Parts: sequence; C-alpha cells; structure tokens
Amino acid sequence: MMTRESMSRVLYRHSWDSLDDWVDALNDLADLSDDDIDDVVRIANREPDAIFFQ
Repeated sequence: MMTRESMSRVLYRHSWDSLDDWVDALNDLADLSDDDIDDVVRIANREPDAIFFQ
C-alpha cells in the first residue's frame, strides 16, 4: 500500500514514474476510510514550505 504522501503526489500533483503508480494509488484509495482520504487531501493542500519543514 502506498503512503498517503505518495498517494497525494500521484493523485493531486500527477507525478508518477509509470502508469502502474496511478493504478496502484487508485486501488489503494478505494481501501481508505473517509478520514484517511481527508488526510490525503490535506497533504495535497499543504503549503510547500510546510512540507519542507516537517
């Protein structure tokens, strides 16, 4: 299973190495709870500086 950070990168920033990354992220997304999906969205919406300093 992909990490939430990886899912955010693939699903929101459209940054993947292969089409398999996209498919894997979608498959993993289907298994997440609503709260976990909210976390993926929250990660995607963070400021770049906030990501850097964590």
